[in-house]
Amino acid sequence: MAVELGPFPLCPRCQETNGGLVAVRHRQVHVEIAGKQACVDQGLAGVIAALWPVCDTRSCCEDDDGRAYVVPTSETTDAAEAALTGLGLTVERTPEGVLHFTLPDRQAPVRTEPDSNLPGGSLLAAMAGARTAVAIAAARLDENTEGIGHPRVVEARELLAGAREALTAAMHRRVSLFRGGWGALRPGGVVIQVGLLAASCWLGARAAGAVSGGSTPWTIVGAVVGFAAIAWPIIHLTSVAETWLGSWTVAWLLRRRGRAVADALPVTEPAGVLAPLDVRMDDVRAAIAVARSRVAALATGYLSTRRPVPATTPAFVWMRDRDLEWRSIAMADLSLRQASDAIRLWSEFPRG
Repeated sequence: MAVELGPFPLCPRCQETNGGLVAVRHRQVHVEIAGKQACVDQGLAGVIAALWPVCDTRSCCEDDDGRAYVVPTSETTDAAEAALTGLGLTVERTPEGVLHFTLPDRQAPVRTEPDSNLPGGSLLAAMAGARTAVAIAAARLDENTEGIGHPRVVEARELLAGAREALTAAMHRRVSLFRGGWGALRPGGVVIQVGLLAASCWLGARAAGAVSGGSTPWTIVGAVVGFAAIAWPIIHLTSVAETWLGSWTVAWLLRRRGRAVADALPVTEPAGVLAPLDVRMDDVRAAIAVARSRVAALATGYLSTRRPVPATTPAFVWMRDRDLEWRSIAMADLSLRQASDAIRLWSEFPRG
């Protein structure tokens, strides 16, 4: 028989294993860490993620007459109490082994966020600043969802990683020696690709000529085979070289402007895990909003350098489809928006 203690349902997995209990008083979040998994009250998700590596628990509640409690197993009660004390909580232990404590007031965790603005005012510096802001948002999400593997959370993590990769690709293309923003070969790319193609054709022709005794038709066939053999690898080799040289060049150029590239991460306060999950998710979305503002400023600055500036939607789409730098910036903005939406949808969904 189904038992409903409140309006908030457990996840399908926990409904099957909790002896008929299907709904409780507080919103649930499924936490999986240290080989343990269960739905827990959202206000205790961070606490449980900190406890499970050192102890086992049988029950917990975020608000029982104004206080929270955790019921660890008798063998791990001391470890659980020590872990809670380490989080800065004042713990009251009952003779039955129940650990009561009071959670802090509902407020966003306080963190020291490093300045991610880079000097110089160049588009490369703006790209680096935007990428750092994305890295900060990704770190916030990771630290606030430890042990949570909900599909929406996983989606948000992947989208933030995609935004960072897109901005990295834009930075590499900006400094590329091989190709410009529109994909056209630069002199360095022409020299490398033409040189490799010519060398491959020459080697193929020499080999075919030697085997055939100097036959002109076979020499031509050898040159064509040599061209075909290098045509695909040369594209891959150029991309690899562009990525490797791009990373080195970006770091070197930004160091010349007086500051190294640093995807600075926020300083984590231990008390952050004590905030309710919805408050911490607001903190994550705020970090994503900062990243989006950086990307928007980057997009505005980039468009101002285009001549002519696209004045109509078709012209704008045409430019996006052909300009790799602009496409990467647009992809980063789209990924950030979708990541924020994924977190919002998960936070609003009654089942954790």
